[in-house]
Amino acid sequence: MECTHLVGPHGIQQVTTEVSNSESNSSQIGAVSVLRFPGEVPDPVVLGAPNFYQKEGLILPKKGLTVMYGHRGSSNVLRASMLETSNSGSLAIVSFKVNVGRWNPNKQKLEDLEDSFFINLPSRSSSELMNDVNEKWNAWLAEEGKPPEKFPRETSNNMYLLDKLIETPPYNKAVAIAFDVVTSVGAAKFMTIFDTSAIDTESVVVGPGLDVGVQI
Repeated sequence: MECTHLVGPHGIQQVTTEVSNSESNSSQIGAVSVLRFPGEVPDPVVLGAPNFYQKEGLILPKKGLTVMYGHRGSSNVLRASMLETSNSGSLAIVSFKVNVGRWNPNKQKLEDLEDSFFINLPSRSSSELMNDVNEKWNAWLAEEGKPPEKFPRETSNNMYLLDKLIETPPYNKAVAIAFDVVTSVGAAKFMTIFDTSAIDTESVVVGPGLDVGVQI
């Protein structure tokens, strides 16, 4: 991915809401990335391949930027990272918001993807949408000679298939897709942002108490 400057030196201020509204009435969701370093936190911090205690065998999407969705979705990873770096190393917590179009307070249907660009699997998705994803998912697995799965109702190690889903209408309008992952430190909600231009660069903050830039 091309390296893009997101934000200059910034003081810490926690982004505590997972959904908010910008001045343009486009809804925003909260994203978090946690980075651990053996030495001091570099400047700039580069958001790249995630290291969120995911288990061996999980293959994440190659497209986009994979982070975590909100503070609830990142709490177990954040807690483990703080413990790991308490005696040695350092920690950077990057929080920012993503513009996702119209926020749908109900479980999302296929027709909603026309103007609602965030898909939260499975918790905020209708049976219709989940069945459609599962049908496509298992068809792609079959092409690779793999057994069927119950994704998105259950977790999958084959999350690289989101790269195919995002190319398939009506999912091709999605800015970000969130999905459940079982890490070595507990449950987490990962999120791949396929359109990084939707990141609100003014919202990017780095903690704890760090004055560093951020790049992707």
